[in-house]
Amino acid sequence: MKALDQFLDKALRPLAAAFLLFLILLLQYSLRLQYGPGGILSDADSAKFACIMLEGGAAHTPLFPIYTLFLKFFGKLGIFYDPGARAAFFSAVLLSFSLCFLFDGLRRRGGSLLVAFLAAWAVSFLPFLTICATEATPIALSFFFFFLLFDLFQIGELPLCIKMLPLGLLAFHDPLGLFYAALLLPLLFAFALKEKLLKSFFLGLVLTLALGLLPYLYILKLLSAGENLEFVTRERPIATLLMAVFNGQFWNNYFCFGPGEWGVRFKEVFSQLLGVQRPPLFVAPLLLLGLFFAPDKKDVWKGALFFGAALLATLLFLVPSYHFYPLQWFWLLNGFLAVFTALALGVLFSSDLKFLLLPLAALALLVLPAHSSAALESRRSSCEAAKLAHTFGSLPYGSALLSEDVYTAGQYYRYYRLAFPELVSEGVAVTDDVLKGRRHFFFSPAILELCDDSGVKYYLFTNVDGTSVYELGEKPDGEE
Repeated sequence: MKALDQFLDKALRPLAAAFLLFLILLLQYSLRLQYGPGGILSDADSAKFACIMLEGGAAHTPLFPIYTLFLKFFGKLGIFYDPGARAAFFSAVLLSFSLCFLFDGLRRRGGSLLVAFLAAWAVSFLPFLTICATEATPIALSFFFFFLLFDLFQIGELPLCIKMLPLGLLAFHDPLGLFYAALLLPLLFAFALKEKLLKSFFLGLVLTLALGLLPYLYILKLLSAGENLEFVTRERPIATLLMAVFNGQFWNNYFCFGPGEWGVRFKEVFSQLLGVQRPPLFVAPLLLLGLFFAPDKKDVWKGALFFGAALLATLLFLVPSYHFYPLQWFWLLNGFLAVFTALALGVLFSSDLKFLLLPLAALALLVLPAHSSAALESRRSSCEAAKLAHTFGSLPYGSALLSEDVYTAGQYYRYYRLAFPELVSEGVAVTDDVLKGRRHFFFSPAILELCDDSGVKYYLFTNVDGTSVYELGEKPDGEE
């Protein structure tokens, strides 16, 4: 009887709770997916990954081989009318699994099953996780590896070499993950040196490197099959592939400006960091409580070191490229925010002060879902791109659609050409250059200035849904 109780407590009940949490989260996120043409693609990158799911190839560096491989599998499932919804549903599955790892990590830290369950569920409403779970983005897989890493490090009896494995997958899946791993490995080495675990550390280092690079065999397969790979050429496959794996194009950015600009850039990036994805005000005291009531004081320092590594990795990554896409480039800090918030909620639910603090926590849990819904970016109607492209059939040869964001408009058009070819006319180029043999193309306002400077004639032909359409050449006589 005692053995049965131990089995129930250690295995069956946690597994059943995790499965229930997974189902709740998947339903919660799936209901937020917007079905139908145009609803699911919140930005150009989501449309781009949906295109890769439909036509093959791989995205920009670091190529995201694991994400691409599983994304294609989801693309073949006969669910949802809109193929883009399948791509976003994959993100919902990944985030649901990720928060189950968070739940298991909280449980292993000594919290009760119910407390860990409620804390992980509450965290699922954080805006950045909700947004990530409802669009097609490889950052969903970054969160998956990150929360898995957190869970494994809560298992005391697990060898260090096994705990390190998700770090390799994270490092070679995501550019920011590579920065984080580079900063975290010295901390792990110091820990291994102190605890006399150097053999396990170096074995983990080798396994981590091998496991992180293994998925790129899939990229080599795509290359040999002749599929479209950005930044990887058939003339120099190994060199360009290594450049892509280690995000070489990004490292080159470090040499694009002089030393005098570094201070200014750090200041600008840090101020932007404080302004973007600012957590709701009620999260800050929860974070402080989570640190203050940590089960072990060593955990406070450990958490501070890991958070410091995340902050420094984000800053070092942002400074040369100066990209400010809140979800994509701030995911690492958001991941720590989620973990600390869950720990703080766990402390509130189980501490002696709960009768004093629980009303505040309950209020926070009521606000979180509402804030999460409000923070979901209004989905751009990529249907508009399909409508515009469809109207091209009635425009004269050489017409140009003026777009403020050629990349975004082009990705939407590309997606609809693949997913719903009956809605989209053929012969449209997506470029900032005029291509011969194409009837119509997108271009940006900068090209109008170039046309003026170069003496190239053009005139406003018509407006389509409020968007200017130009035709190259002299305006015909007598035309208004």
